[in-house]
Amino acid sequence: MTEKRKPIIYKGELNAKPVIKKGGPPKQPKISFEDARKKIISDIDLTAESIERLSQRKKMPNEIVMCLRINSEFSAKSYYPATLFYDSNGGNEFQEIGSRIWRSKKEVVDNETQEDVTGKLLFVRTSQNGLQNFKKRLNNSIGESKQFKIDVRKLDELNLLSDEEQILGFDEDWSEGEVEVIIHPFNIDKSLALERFFEITKELGINSNTIQYKQYDDGITFISFFANRNHVNYLSGYNPLRAVHPLVVRDLPDVTRSAPLKGLPKCPNFTVKPNIVLGILDGGFRKGNDYLDKYVEYVDNLSSPPLENGEAHGTLVTSAALYGPLNAYSNADTLPEPVISVRNFRVLSQGIVSNINLYGAITEIEKIVPNNPDIHVYGLSFGPKGGINDDDKISRFTYACDKLSKKYDVLFCVAVGNDGEEIGYDRIQSPSDIVNGLGIGAFTIANNKKIHASYSCKGPGREGNRLKPDLVAFGGCERFPIQLIAPVQGYRIYTYGTSFATPLVASVVAQIIGASNKSIKTLVARALLIHSVKEKNSNLHCNLMGHGAMPDDISKMVSCPEKSYTLIFEDEIPAGKYIEYSIPWIEELVKEGSVNFRWTTAVLTNIDPLNTDDYTTSSIETTFYPNSRKYKFTDKKNKNTQSVDLDINPELEIELLNSGWEKSAFPVSKSGPQPYEKENELRADLKWDSIDYRKKNITAKDVKKPMFHIHSLQRGIRGNNGKIKFALILSLETPKATMDIHPRILSGYPNLLTLKTNVQNRIKISI
Repeated sequence: MTEKRKPIIYKGELNAKPVIKKGGPPKQPKISFEDARKKIISDIDLTAESIERLSQRKKMPNEIVMCLRINSEFSAKSYYPATLFYDSNGGNEFQEIGSRIWRSKKEVVDNETQEDVTGKLLFVRTSQNGLQNFKKRLNNSIGESKQFKIDVRKLDELNLLSDEEQILGFDEDWSEGEVEVIIHPFNIDKSLALERFFEITKELGINSNTIQYKQYDDGITFISFFANRNHVNYLSGYNPLRAVHPLVVRDLPDVTRSAPLKGLPKCPNFTVKPNIVLGILDGGFRKGNDYLDKYVEYVDNLSSPPLENGEAHGTLVTSAALYGPLNAYSNADTLPEPVISVRNFRVLSQGIVSNINLYGAITEIEKIVPNNPDIHVYGLSFGPKGGINDDDKISRFTYACDKLSKKYDVLFCVAVGNDGEEIGYDRIQSPSDIVNGLGIGAFTIANNKKIHASYSCKGPGREGNRLKPDLVAFGGCERFPIQLIAPVQGYRIYTYGTSFATPLVASVVAQIIGASNKSIKTLVARALLIHSVKEKNSNLHCNLMGHGAMPDDISKMVSCPEKSYTLIFEDEIPAGKYIEYSIPWIEELVKEGSVNFRWTTAVLTNIDPLNTDDYTTSSIETTFYPNSRKYKFTDKKNKNTQSVDLDINPELEIELLNSGWEKSAFPVSKSGPQPYEKENELRADLKWDSIDYRKKNITAKDVKKPMFHIHSLQRGIRGNNGKIKFALILSLETPKATMDIHPRILSGYPNLLTLKTNVQNRIKISI
């Protein structure tokens, strides 16, 4: 029996009003100000001596960078020690220019063993005079504010980066290869820091033709070149150096590993080239294929020749985007005509000393996106080799993609990588750790079930989107490969990889955005995709399958089952504000069993590449109130609490208040369980993540005027104080109700609209 479904609804944000909330008292450090002051003064003297010992080649004449290491209990951004950077006269000789996680060894009293303690390391730009002026503030602290003294007490240490903290990710047997260097942002010495670095590379005999770099407006500089072990060791102690690490580019999958077989389904009857355009960024495209040419625009602005395997790889990715897997089609079938077209951009070329010119590809992508405003979704199936690392850096590739997503409202769908079977290298790879896009893994088929493809890299992601991969799509495996149109005319090829799972997702998202007549934008599409994945997947997020597998029937992404409705809220809120959004509800359902609430939120976040542990600078907190008339009352003297529905029992409210009980400022909330597996090493509540999924089942009689409170969050001194954009997808289902809630909601809330789309399923997998 065919399931009857209804169109999803949007414009939920029209039922909104502002809310005022107040926070609690701040937490106090355990150490006294006097003890903290003495400790930091000693650190200042030692640091000043270390700077004096540095050769003139290893430091700037006007500015230095040092580290403030914050006590682990005060790593949250709400404890940011702002007063350390501004004195009573409004000066700011200490300028915070970034942060990262740092790990210190702390002695455990009971058994004298050591344990790692994770804290925050703040990079500070100052001068020798600035360092001594800060010492004077500590020695003459009588006139300093109470908050300044609290902020000093938050500090564990003041010093310089160690060599081990600058030189990262090099194996013992590493001898030479391409590296990526990250230089701190400077002010007075900005140009000199780069010039002096190039002087050092010249003295070391590094081939200048291998050096590529990009200095962004926010001051961070990325440099790539070919180096050996001696070069890397010499860079240690260079004060402007934030980090240097190996830069190995993933090889494109060998498309010849499975021999092509002659025979394809019949070519579709061409009618018109679809006006929904998906961007493919890859190694090129091989023309001369009747199945592909009419639906593909090939753009190649590179002067250097393509990679040996590049055109074949880009052609297979394009085939996956247009037709999906061919597994379910026999040679006697006729392929359906694609519902999207592809603009294929060659961005990969041969490097001077490496296989692939990665920095050149990033630079090309930074040109392509602003020059193609009609493309809203891009598929990306390559990047640097090696799993991401929480402690050191954001790669230029990740930063560039997130920056482009935010500025130009585009969505990148990025392959997580194929090194899932390589121990130590199996974590997701850049730029699939993007926070404003989607990291795509691969599943395959075994025993008629969708399972994680063992080669597909694993989560978690980095801070800001720990729940990676976002989802998985069919990528096949050696025993159950994905079938695609081969670059050779008239053949199909059997292959596998996250490279081919990724365009399946990108194609679906592009179709949904294009078919909605601009009612759905990229942010809503990202939330909607995760939300639809979770409709039939009750499992928590896991590091292998993400939130789940992409639905076989994509029409379900823009529809909802009977006795339910799905509603889109899309809005932007000033930083630090609270907004209340009412949830459409029919009071006649109070005796009709249970109500299932599911909601997914996505944020288009600002980013800060200088703060690897605070990479996302904006987010939202969603609080769910199923009964806006039920409040909690607390008897602090006897430590008792009681929940009261003010409509059902108004007399009890008066009685409790008269007896000295305190009423909560807001109703009783039910925000649902954590959306991830407990064994994941994640921050406690993921409140800075750009995607969040929750669900809650509630008895219908306990639902009354339900609502969400959305709190917009912002952190970091470089954050934009503008409005924070978010999308929230809510599904409300009443499975045992005798009435269908969908039409009742539309009639009761006339400002809501149904979403009109015409999406067509093109992904079939024969199990």
